[in-house]
Amino acid sequence: MTLRALRRLCRGGESETLEFKRTTGELKKAMRTLCAFLNTRGGRVLFGVTDDGDVRGQHVGKGTLESITDALRLFWPRAAVRIERIPMPDGKQVIMLTVARGEDAPYTFDGVAYHRVRDTTRRVRARVQRHGFTVHSSRFTVRERASGMKVVGQTGDRA
Repeated sequence: MTLRALRRLCRGGESETLEFKRTTGELKKAMRTLCAFLNTRGGRVLFGVTDDGDVRGQHVGKGTLESITDALRLFWPRAAVRIERIPMPDGKQVIMLTVARGEDAPYTFDGVAYHRVRDTTRRVRARVQRHGFTVHSSRFTVRERASGMKVVGQTGDRA
């Protein structure tokens, strides 16, 4: 993606499929949102963009990308995540993480499932147990699959 296209994308603000984070200092929150995207319609998380859509970039070093990779290992099941670095004129970069809607939902990050409602990330009200999910809401239906139980449907609190 070009810087011009990125700025155009950010003008619309955060949405059901787009989340801004100022820096990777907000990595844990960003991973929760990425999990929510996997469980809903897919989407993008942008590091180096303020909440109001101002594209500022951030300094990116080897440790930055390693931190992202380490955080991605906390997803279950494993998810395909596209990582793109968009250079800024001042040497900083915007990091864009993109996912499609996951085929193996529900996905969890660090043992917790999330979903997206408009521009907010919410925790799914289900508790992961040893043999699947214990459902805490009648809005969920449970279906069996080869690897255990599958929760279908969504509800929850803000993450």
